[in-house]
Amino acid sequence: MVTLKDIARECKVSFSTVSKALKGSSEISAETIKTIQEKAAQMGYHPNLAARTLRTNRTFDIGVVFEDKTGAGLQHQYFAKILSGFQKVAQEKNYDITFTSQSNDKPFDYYNHMKGRNFDGVAILSADFDKPGIQTLVQSEIPTVTLDYFYDNNHTSIMSDNKKGMTELVNFIIENGHKKIAMIHGENTLVTQERINVFKSICKNNGIETPDEYFAEALYHEPITSGEATNVL
Repeated sequence: MVTLKDIARECKVSFSTVSKALKGSSEISAETIKTIQEKAAQMGYHPNLAARTLRTNRTFDIGVVFEDKTGAGLQHQYFAKILSGFQKVAQEKNYDITFTSQSNDKPFDYYNHMKGRNFDGVAILSADFDKPGIQTLVQSEIPTVTLDYFYDNNHTSIMSDNKKGMTELVNFIIENGHKKIAMIHGENTLVTQERINVFKSICKNNGIETPDEYFAEALYHEPITSGEATNVL
């Protein structure tokens, strides 16, 4: 088994330099990091995760909550790219990610589930953010980040610019001469409500009516329910 001392001996540097290089530390030069990391890969070095966990009291593992009503899973048209990017950055920082989802409608204890696995943090990418289990997790001591849902200024969230996107979309339709515009939206979420509000506001400013029958609900990125909604409209 290749150790840090073996790599240090081959590279003729100190043990601490090797340790810093494998972590990508800014304390040493990019050239030294590249040289040591390439030598470690060449020698077949693999970090001892158990030892690292004991030494740092961290698992270097991030839990990911991903609930998908469409059943597409990791092949989801929208989330696939997000999940891929998330995983890539995590790996670059020497972290693993572990997916967690609720398989039924029964109450699920997300907090104790994540706590039991000693995750260093949790990313909540797709879920019913109003669920008691999700809210308990967010309010706990475990660091969390949410996607497209804002709790308060004490919690980290990554938000899409729904206002800009809807503004550009609706203005494009209007500029092309359309006056009778309907909207098929996804399930009732904070994102959906923001998009609907922007849609109505722009139409109102342009003198376009938006009666209730012009709106239909489907599932995001699910063609069957979207098709059914189109037939209703």
